[in-house]
Amino acid sequence: MQRIICISLCLFLLIFLYISVSAAEEATPTLDWSVLACGGGTAQVSSTSLSSTIGQAIVGEATVASQKLCVGFWCSEVFYRLFLPLILRGG
Repeated sequence: MQRIICISLCLFLLIFLYISVSAAEEATPTLDWSVLACGGGTAQVSSTSLSSTIGQAIVGEATVASQKLCVGFWCSEVFYRLFLPLILRGG
């Protein structure tokens, strides 16, 4: 009797483990591009456009190991090109 209970319990645990692992493999995380803010908008003059968000409570960048999370609607990686010689003139 105890042997049947032990085998049944092991079989149940194996099935549960298989189902949970297969469900975890199928799940694909998604990040929706949205913002919770108080206002903002878009201003456009000829071919130049400026988009803004006002009152966004949480913004910034967090890095853990090799994963990087950039929080904020306008948060993105921007590459700047520096042309030398650089001359700055104060007014």
